[in-house]
Amino acid sequence: MNDLVKYQNKLNGLPLRNFEDSEMNILFSIIAQVRDKDLQTVTFTFDELREQCKYRPKSNITSQDFINALDKTSDKLDKLSYKEITNGGRDIKKMTLFPTFNILGSQEKLEIGVHPEFKEIFNKLTLGYTSFDLIEFITIQSIYAKTIYRMLKQFRTQGWWQVSIEDFRHLLSIPDSYKSGNIDQQILNPTLKQLGGSDENAIFKNLKIEKIKKKGRGRGGVLAGYKFEWETEERKQFTPKPTKSKVKKEAIPAHITDPASKVETDLSEEASEMLNARIKKTQENVRAKK
Repeated sequence: MNDLVKYQNKLNGLPLRNFEDSEMNILFSIIAQVRDKDLQTVTFTFDELREQCKYRPKSNITSQDFINALDKTSDKLDKLSYKEITNGGRDIKKMTLFPTFNILGSQEKLEIGVHPEFKEIFNKLTLGYTSFDLIEFITIQSIYAKTIYRMLKQFRTQGWWQVSIEDFRHLLSIPDSYKSGNIDQQILNPTLKQLGGSDENAIFKNLKIEKIKKKGRGRGGVLAGYKFEWETEERKQFTPKPTKSKVKKEAIPAHITDPASKVETDLSEEASEMLNARIKKTQENVRAKK
């Protein structure tokens, strides 16, 4: 099973409303497996998927419990439709990410198929993609921290992400009742604790969050958004191996390099002397160039 999650960045724009922690783990376990499968239907056994998403130990859950968990995830995916609005709002297209979500409980299997218009999100990704380790994602316990983790991974080599308060609320599906203080206590502080740190084990080393303010009532101004900063991940540079030249060096005949050598020929004595004189001159030119 594949532990690398990789997809086109535009998937990060879909807010995972009302998803629970375990349901996010199931979703991104599925996403890890459909990568580079084109439109092929991917089949999981329940045991494979449970192990992949680190679902509760089998001893603590029945097969029917897992079927119910998959069904709940499927219901939320149905509501997670991608909407494309064009021509000034006159044309609206909606698509579900996985139109095939067959829970075969009698066989303890799950079949997943990607929508044809979404296949580029998971296939042959070279630019504009997010990637991360599935196991690392699963260890994060907060649904808010999981979403922030994905966004920071999108900008992993940039080292910062700035977002307006409106977009932040939308992406994280933050309740309208949450004020700035609630966001600090329930979202930002736990995120810093889980994702940040100064040691080598930190997911985002030296992560810090700056509040962006704009002028308004009060001395502090009005909250306009947040800026996340951390030490960037290094890009993996491809260093080509040095190649040996395939140009063959032609050996210089011994009669050119060896002053003592002479060419034996069937020429007349006079002609042979003239040839050896030319060879001697060539030898002198070779030595002069060294």
